Amino acid sequence: MVRAGYAPVYRPATVQFLEHFVLSGQPVQPLEIVTPDDSVVVAFYIMERQPDGDWKIAGCALGTTSAISA
Repeated sequence: MVRAGYAPVYRPATVQFLEHFVLSGQPVQPLEIVTPDDSVVVAFYIMERQPDGDWKIAGCALGTTSAISA
């Protein structure tokens, strides 16, 4: 599923954590991903706190940009 639906996440060239935020009560951790072909994608990870206090990923949405890595 990750290879087919989230290819930039599966084999990124580089990853940079961006400033997290809360959207409609859900914590979101965005990551800037540079793909092997130098395209830039932002992955928005929706986070969920577990009963034991750990954080886990509850979902992911990919956003595209017109940016190209320099």
